[in-house]
Amino acid sequence: MFMNFTEGVIVTTLVQIVLLIRCCASTDSIAADQAIKDGEVLVSSGEVFELGFFSPGKSTKRYVGIWYKKDVENRVVWVANRDNPVNDTSGVLSIGTHGNLFVYAKNRSNIPLWSAKSGVSISSLSSEHDPIYKAQLLDTGNFVLVEQQQDSEKVAWQSFDYPTHVQLPFMKLGIDKRTGLNRFLTSWKSEDDPGTGNYTYRIDPDGAPQIVVNKGNIRLWRSGNWNMNRGWWNGKTTVQGGLEIYTTNDENEITIMWDVVNPSIISRIIVMDSSGSIKELIWYQQKQGWNLVWSEPLNKCDSYGWCGAFGRCDPFGTYGLSEFECKCLPGFQPLLEVEWNMKNASSGCVRKHEACRNGERFIKVANMRTPDTSWALVDTNSSWKQCKDECLRNCSCLAYTKLRVGIGCLTWYGNLIDTRDNAQGVGDELYIRVDALEYAQYAKKPKSFLAKKGMLPVLVVSIAMVSSFIFVGCCLCLKRKRKGKQKFIPP
Repeated sequence: MFMNFTEGVIVTTLVQIVLLIRCCASTDSIAADQAIKDGEVLVSSGEVFELGFFSPGKSTKRYVGIWYKKDVENRVVWVANRDNPVNDTSGVLSIGTHGNLFVYAKNRSNIPLWSAKSGVSISSLSSEHDPIYKAQLLDTGNFVLVEQQQDSEKVAWQSFDYPTHVQLPFMKLGIDKRTGLNRFLTSWKSEDDPGTGNYTYRIDPDGAPQIVVNKGNIRLWRSGNWNMNRGWWNGKTTVQGGLEIYTTNDENEITIMWDVVNPSIISRIIVMDSSGSIKELIWYQQKQGWNLVWSEPLNKCDSYGWCGAFGRCDPFGTYGLSEFECKCLPGFQPLLEVEWNMKNASSGCVRKHEACRNGERFIKVANMRTPDTSWALVDTNSSWKQCKDECLRNCSCLAYTKLRVGIGCLTWYGNLIDTRDNAQGVGDELYIRVDALEYAQYAKKPKSFLAKKGMLPVLVVSIAMVSSFIFVGCCLCLKRKRKGKQKFIPP
């Protein structure tokens, strides 16, 4: 009897230990017969990310999300059922038949609140053996549904193809031309509601690719053309801060992706908040927290088309501290002078004179962020002179700029919108088509030292340096005189 009692205690203890180990041990995946309940989490193998149920802000509703494990604030980087929350803690994430992910709530019977919509795979229909599915959280933050056959496995669905409001390293944004899949960010409705908001952060593939922020169909911000900013077109570019940016623009896709190569940086994320702002956050190893390193928009000139058609916006006060930040491009004048006098440039500018078969020339405007490239034509085969000559022959061609990489140019045949000044030495040379009279007047304008962009700071520094030398010289002379007087003081 004693032996039976002892054996019973041992068995009970072993069962408790096994159950304790299963409860405490973290796992990065679930099989088709398993589920994640509210209060349980998946942890990626390297303990970088966690997946589980959460409540945002002051809300009590429950959502399935992914966040960095080390982040004490649990900043969520992806949400599954963003538009269909669970009203209590009865939520379950599981794999359904034919390889699909579902979020259920007990009080909703068998109707899922969310599904990955991976559907029935082709291989499962044609194979003699039913595939086995598992859902796994990777150290990249990608949540993947893997279809396993006897000798192979493939990804049937992945969260990276359906981003919400955050771009993670190795996550592509853009268009897959083969499948039609378009990956872009969408803001939350509010800090308490991760539902699909009004703002999107996406690639505009028209003309020369650029990243834009839209509110519905209204454009609010754009990055500028890839090639114009940092020499991007196709391939890898290493930028300051230990980041590598990969852009692709070919017959298969138009995408952008990046990686962190600086060992002191854990991660970098792009976040679209509920107000439509874009923020770049970096997690440094030593600081163990997120640091804001960049955000847009910052000023009026960052707002799309602030100075209207054929206007240019200067955020640096080059036109004068007391002057309006908007100015018309060469050869143009305000459409409504009264509104411009009231510092309202939304009406834009119009041509002063006809610029077709009228002895036209091009005026160069340096250090510019070129106009919206949605309506620009890209020519990567012609020389710069050929681009200029071709633009000059076509009266509809209003401006052109040179490509930074290789040969070729961009040409504009519609309104020049969202043109702005960049800092000295940053940006591109934009060549504006003007008539002969305007070009002659421009050529006669005196280009004084102060009139040249960027010369005023140089002058201020130069004056300061000269003043410092004079001050030091006077001090030395005064010191010598004092020493001389001390020699003739009688005892």
